[in-house]
Amino acid sequence: MSDGGTLRDGVAGFAGYVSLWFAFGLATNGLSVVFDAALVGEPFGWTLQASNLVAVGAAFVVHTWYPDARSGTVWRFGAATFLAFVTLGTVTGAMDVRTNGSLYYVLKSLLVWVAAVSVGAVVAWTDDWRTLLTGE
Repeated sequence: MSDGGTLRDGVAGFAGYVSLWFAFGLATNGLSVVFDAALVGEPFGWTLQASNLVAVGAAFVVHTWYPDARSGTVWRFGAATFLAFVTLGTVTGAMDVRTNGSLYYVLKSLLVWVAAVSVGAVVAWTDDWRTLLTGE
C-alpha cells in the first residue's frame, strides 16, 4: 500500500472517530445536567467535561469493537436523545437552574436522561415503524 493510501485510511479512521465523538456528545449532553444537579457550586465547568469523557469513551468503544458501525445510526441516536432530553427536561423541570443539591433533583434529571436515551435508541434502531406501532 502506498503512503497516500495509508494516510487516507488514517484520516478516514480519525474522521470516523471524531464523528462518533460528536454524535455521542449530543447524547451525553443531558448527563452534564445530571452532574450539574449533583455537583452544586462547581466553578470550573467540570460537569460538561465529565459528560464529554463519557462521550469519548463511548466513541472509542464503538470505533474499536464495532468498526463497521454506521455513523448515520449513531447520529440519529445522538440527535434523538438530545431532542428528547430537551423536550422532557423542559416539561418536567429537570433543566432548571442549579438546585440546592437535593437528591430529588439529581434522580429526576437522571431518570429524564435515561428516558431520553431510551427514546434515542428506539428512534435510531427501529427499522419499520409499522411493526412497532401495530405490535406485529
